[in-house]
Amino acid sequence: MNFQKGNTTLDRVDNYNMLKTFMRLLVYVKPHATLVVVSVILSILISMTHVASLAVFKPIGDCLFQVDKSIVDQLSAWGKLGNFIIGVFGKDFVNNRYNLLYLSMSFLAIMIILKNIFRFSHDYVSQYIGNKTLIRVRSDTFQKIVQAKMEFFAKNDHAVTINLVYKQIRSLRAGLAIFFGKIQREPLKIITSLAICFTVNWLLAVILFAVIPCFVMILYVLRKSFRKKLKENIQQDSAVLKVIQDAFHGMDSLKNYTMEDFFCRKLYEEEQLSFQKRMQLAKLKFATSPITEVLVSIVGMFVLVLSAQMVLEQHMSSGDFFVFYAAVILIVDPLRKLSKAYNQVLLCTTIAHKIFQLQDEAVQYTEQQVSSCPFRFEDKIEFCNVSFAYDNSLVLSEVSFCVNKGEKIGIFGCNGSGKSTLCKLLLKLYSPTAGNILIDGVPLQEYNTVDLRKNISVIGQKPYMFHLSIMDNICLGNNYDEERVTQILKETQSLDFILDTKNELASLYHKQAKFSGGQEQRIFISRAMLKDSDLLIFDEFTSALDQKIEMQIHEYMQKNYPEKTMITISHKTSTLDYVDKVVVFDNGRLESYGEKDKVLQESKVLKELLKTNKFHT
Repeated sequence: MNFQKGNTTLDRVDNYNMLKTFMRLLVYVKPHATLVVVSVILSILISMTHVASLAVFKPIGDCLFQVDKSIVDQLSAWGKLGNFIIGVFGKDFVNNRYNLLYLSMSFLAIMIILKNIFRFSHDYVSQYIGNKTLIRVRSDTFQKIVQAKMEFFAKNDHAVTINLVYKQIRSLRAGLAIFFGKIQREPLKIITSLAICFTVNWLLAVILFAVIPCFVMILYVLRKSFRKKLKENIQQDSAVLKVIQDAFHGMDSLKNYTMEDFFCRKLYEEEQLSFQKRMQLAKLKFATSPITEVLVSIVGMFVLVLSAQMVLEQHMSSGDFFVFYAAVILIVDPLRKLSKAYNQVLLCTTIAHKIFQLQDEAVQYTEQQVSSCPFRFEDKIEFCNVSFAYDNSLVLSEVSFCVNKGEKIGIFGCNGSGKSTLCKLLLKLYSPTAGNILIDGVPLQEYNTVDLRKNISVIGQKPYMFHLSIMDNICLGNNYDEERVTQILKETQSLDFILDTKNELASLYHKQAKFSGGQEQRIFISRAMLKDSDLLIFDEFTSALDQKIEMQIHEYMQKNYPEKTMITISHKTSTLDYVDKVVVFDNGRLESYGEKDKVLQESKVLKELLKTNKFHT
């Protein structure tokens, strides 16, 4: 008993969430409200032509097959409509059964043409609404994701996110197109057909109407299983994408360790699991339509036998029988289409629910801007007892030191000691779990994030070259003068190898142009120099450069940007020649900080790094 109550409660919650999700999805449809109204009007017009198409069977049955009465007398029995037809076409024309047959068929042909014109327009409008809404949902989702802090990306699997935002989200388009198409159109056809059946014979119509609750019950029973299998399919699609993603991103390791066969087997295994999940879903997806059609057909045949018996016993006219028969036939097709449409709408709401969950999570991890204080750096940066933990693992512990404007700071330490994390905190990619970072006495969190990042240049060990032109990869959305760009590329010795590839700055990278790791690194340095920020952060930025190029870049920076504040993270001894102060980390703690000569004498970690050759040259 309690178990049944629990299931009922869960069903209610599930139905409420489904409705809430769909209402939230309709918010994205709101800008197209005019088109929604148009789609409703088109649905009504389709239903009207549907009724008119059925109505034509009345004169065909009554006037053409009841030869014992004149057609004029039979039309007169219809009342005003019959007299109107006689008045328009004349008694002699109407009394000819062939003329009435041609007239009925012509009217039917016109209704069929109009109905299909309206249906084409309705399908086009519904597809337009679906496609436009998809663009709005995907754009909004993408915007919220890219604005989230790095904790969001560390927590969420990239393959799952990409699968949702790129592939699964497309189900919204089909679901909305069907909702504003068949879900509007087909119920109206069923209602009008049933209305005609009630007009002809209410008792037979009641028997036929009993099919509707059975149809709804079938959909309800299959719904839970369908949603469960659908979620399993989404997870398995992500698993397949992970294998492909791992193989492509780790191609060097794959080749070096001859893992080709391993990944082929892995992909095959995941695809087989995916196949099983898809076929389980297909059983539920394709079962609704045949079950519905069989149920409706059996009831329909039973009703038609009764109506035929009534005709034989002269309790129903042949015209009414034809109309009733046509209406029953036309109820079957909409119900079958609705069963398929329901599955698609269920898929749409399930995917939408996951998309909105992703949106909400991204918003939770989006920085809530307390102040729009513009960034300024005129004095110093202070790290005051800064601590940071990720997943309960302490990365930094009570770090305190100061960076004065114009200083050249070198940060050293073993791998995993927290060096790079400190710079990510400075960029507000993560937030400290304790302590504070002050810039000119103002807490870091009070600065406008966009303004702050625009005024800090970062060159990492493995920056990314986008699938853009070489020029766009250097300017990164900024409208820099091409002459200035060319001058910077010359200074970083990048222009020659760009032009040597027989490409131009407008050439698309990854497609028309491709550079080595060291060449890419020089382009990344050009990015930072073009930005002309007061604060530059170099995180192992010379790792892919030879010693000669490294020395030239360091000397260029010292000569041309002596006033710039530079924070350099490096494992190369040559870096010590270009820094004023040194910060040394040991397992997340500040081991030593101060003038270069002082730290070289005092720091055990730095001495050990130099002594054991872990400090690479």
